[in-house]
Amino acid sequence: MSTLSYPPDLGRTPRQVGVSVQWFKISEVNDVNYAFTCDFLLYSKWLAPELANGEQLDQLVDQTVTDKWHPHFKFRNAIDESMEYERAWIHHISESGIPVVWKYQRHKGTFYQHFNLMKFPFDVQDLTVIIDSSLPSSAVTFVCRDDVPPSFSGRAFQLSEWEFLSPLTQSSILTSPTGLRFPQFVLNLPVQRHYEFYIWNVIVIECFLVMLTLSSFALEPSALADRMSITLTLLLTQVAFKFAIDERIPKIPYLTVLDKYMLLGILLMTLVCAVNVAVATPIGTMRKAILQMFGIPKQQFESEAGQVLTHAWTDFFACIGVATTWVLATAKTMLHAYRRENVGDNNGHSFVPGDLEGKGWDIAQETDVTWFAKCGKGEMAVSSKEKKTMTSKSNRRLRSASTRRKKTR
Repeated sequence: MSTLSYPPDLGRTPRQVGVSVQWFKISEVNDVNYAFTCDFLLYSKWLAPELANGEQLDQLVDQTVTDKWHPHFKFRNAIDESMEYERAWIHHISESGIPVVWKYQRHKGTFYQHFNLMKFPFDVQDLTVIIDSSLPSSAVTFVCRDDVPPSFSGRAFQLSEWEFLSPLTQSSILTSPTGLRFPQFVLNLPVQRHYEFYIWNVIVIECFLVMLTLSSFALEPSALADRMSITLTLLLTQVAFKFAIDERIPKIPYLTVLDKYMLLGILLMTLVCAVNVAVATPIGTMRKAILQMFGIPKQQFESEAGQVLTHAWTDFFACIGVATTWVLATAKTMLHAYRRENVGDNNGHSFVPGDLEGKGWDIAQETDVTWFAKCGKGEMAVSSKEKKTMTSKSNRRLRSASTRRKKTR
């Protein structure tokens, strides 16, 4: 169990409040409106010397425990938040004789979160809940609990577009514009988008559409109508396809990886149209000057045979150039998926799926419910020996449940 310190002088050293979280459910991630909806359990504890006054500690529950002091939690990025319930009780007496208060708070709400979608659909986002206190940092500080790690319940996480990574917590100090300092605690749940849908239903189709455009080079340069029929048909198909998937692409004021890929495809199709027109018309003064710049003798393209040869080489280099550019662009786009799975991103995420079973929390929650039941019945807080016994039993039950799940699979 992590240790908390209570200072002899609150004016100099702040009281420490240990904080952790269990995520119950993420019901929606709206990356366009910059918000997400979640349900979580906030789990805190602190030393309460003001309660060590000879009263019946086992009779103190809920509001009575926090009447004299509590951390005054506030959610800085909450759009719409409500507390479903809260429970507080004297968990045990520390070695120094000071009561230790444990508190549960079940919260549901919608929280603001800025999303950086430049790498869409290969992006990784942080879903964060920012907790402040109305008390200054000189009176209270938040610390991460090392006895109960942050976790979440895998049964409630069923979003088809997102995969949840290991949850994190972080404590810091917030300085206001007036110079006042307040404690801050950040609950962070990294999530990564499932990109497979976009690869098979967008990128692959886009790749084929652009490569089919090169089939127009198989026709004679003079067959401009047939060439343009192929190219323009595919170009219009590309534009219609972009409108068809518009609902699946976030509407943001900057270009994502997928946007750049599709715009490059339209650009290359337009370039093929321009080449088809160029090779179907006689060589003009400007193209003669360009050819002479590349060292091609004038007599080679002024004759009829020379013009045919020049158009053939133009088709060849245009085809090779467009194909090479498109293959490299496709490889670079797919490289984002490889890097995300094997390297990580700039935020330091290792992209290891989170512990969906939440084993650490299962043990702590099962034991804490037993303690809470004892406190609610007016019984004394459990001793350290009883606590070890209950934790051992919880471990055995957890191992048995895990074995049953493996056999079922």
